[in-house]
Amino acid sequence: MQKIMKKIIVLIFAIAICLSITNISFAEENNDKNFVIENFDVELNVKEDNKVEVKETLEVHFLNEYSHGIYRAIPIWEKYTSEDGKTVDKRAKITDFKCDGEKISYNSSATMFRAKIGDPDRLVPQYKTYNISYTYDLGKDVCSDKDEFIFHAFGDDLGGEVLYGKITLKFDNSLDEEKSTKVEKEQLLIWKDKFGKENIYDKGKNNDTQTSVAISEEGIVINLSKITGSITTEVILPEGYFSTAKDTYDNNSFIICCVTILISISAGIAWFIFGRDNKLKETQVITYPPENLDAAYIGVVSGNEGVAYSRYNALAVSLSSKGYISIAKDPNDKENFLVKKLIDINKPLPNNVKELSENEKLIYEAIFRGEHDIVSLKDDKIDETKLEQVDKNAKEFRKKLFVKKTTAMQITYIGLEFISLFMLIISFFAIKDAHPANNYIYVVSLIAWIVSLVFTILLEKRTSYGDKLTAEVKSYKEFLKGFDAEQCKKLLQDNPKFFYETLPYTYVLGITKNWVKEVNSYPDLAKYFNSPYFQDSMMFLAYHYIFINNVANPTNYHGDSSGNFGGLGGSSGVGSW
Repeated sequence: MQKIMKKIIVLIFAIAICLSITNISFAEENNDKNFVIENFDVELNVKEDNKVEVKETLEVHFLNEYSHGIYRAIPIWEKYTSEDGKTVDKRAKITDFKCDGEKISYNSSATMFRAKIGDPDRLVPQYKTYNISYTYDLGKDVCSDKDEFIFHAFGDDLGGEVLYGKITLKFDNSLDEEKSTKVEKEQLLIWKDKFGKENIYDKGKNNDTQTSVAISEEGIVINLSKITGSITTEVILPEGYFSTAKDTYDNNSFIICCVTILISISAGIAWFIFGRDNKLKETQVITYPPENLDAAYIGVVSGNEGVAYSRYNALAVSLSSKGYISIAKDPNDKENFLVKKLIDINKPLPNNVKELSENEKLIYEAIFRGEHDIVSLKDDKIDETKLEQVDKNAKEFRKKLFVKKTTAMQITYIGLEFISLFMLIISFFAIKDAHPANNYIYVVSLIAWIVSLVFTILLEKRTSYGDKLTAEVKSYKEFLKGFDAEQCKKLLQDNPKFFYETLPYTYVLGITKNWVKEVNSYPDLAKYFNSPYFQDSMMFLAYHYIFINNVANPTNYHGDSSGNFGGLGGSSGVGSW
């Protein structure tokens, strides 16, 4: 399960990074300021359904003779601050984007519409005019006592200075003279930002020499010069003006999140019906590994086998405890170990020498690949095919511990977890079309996904054999964590190598530190830790990466452990390329 968790975490970061690449790259494109917009005229034809027919005329002076055209960035999600100072997130819809006589390619995201205007095979002249049009649907008005028309006409990150700009506002039902006067004096606001902090048009008075406003039956005309940041227009309208406006939010993200929640619920149900383990039966105190299992298999039963090289190291120490090899520090290199062959497994074994398990034999053969009796773990390569066979043996043994059906279900739900996580990331970063009031669904679905991941990890049900071994290994672990000194003395009388043979098991059970501390609390037992063998074995386990650095292919075991761009972005962007 540790491998699965690592892969899921890596997947989260990989998808998030991939989905943010377009935003990062576009931000870079809009930073070299290689043009000047001499004129930027924006005509806004406001309809009663709060759709705006936008016409933009840009007269661009390119400073770079190798430019191909411009970018145009228009926000889909934007923050709008009303007259009362409240800021809300709103989603808009952009349709019918056109630029007269120009080739267009698109690179949009959930939050920004992006168009690349121009021909990659042709350079533009030093001065060029672009005529752009599109429909910008702002959706329902959020105010309860009035309607507000708020439009960010220019972006807040200008890729090139705008020398002169003009904003023309035309409303679908013409304002009469009385209402026009009212608009001029009370209802028109022009902000030099996006959040209503700096008003450059105060109640009809020209308090900024760079701003002039004219209101007529044709509409409202705002002239500006030397624009270097955001310009937001706001018009206060009678309540109900946008009565026919429709929502600009969709349900795709909401549906995806609900599907993720349903998958999570099904994972919980599957665990409750099929995956709950039987209660472990009480067992007598186990002082030796059950069924004489080697350290690799004990690690599998306990679930603490960790990355693959942990069991390789434990098995190597088992070889030493049984007298087949000796492990010692290299006197010439403090980060190296020398392994000496004491018993040749291809010859008859001496008396009173314990047989090696299949996995221990594989580790023996992995270390001693040639005829040398002394091997340097830093200089000599280890036979990785033998290590792979140890892993296969561990996987086959694990199959005996769990019900096959629940294992298959767990694999299925792991796949569903990956899919649902991918869907969640897509819904939030690539689609993001839910109403802000429903943003809680993202949090709920993420929590549900985490909970379902826990259920998925717990879904495998142990077989009766698995229950038996788990109970016995648990008893063995508890004995090692806090044993009776007198009992250990008796065990040492029967087997003087008791502590040495126990060391590899404490390693895969993850209790070596506590175990050593416990034994050291008894002076007459602590002497066993002062032997050169024991000290070398402990040091060897501390350098647990030793096998990784010396297999023939170490990567198998890690983790088993054309143009210049610039422009203005933000609220509304233009850039050259």
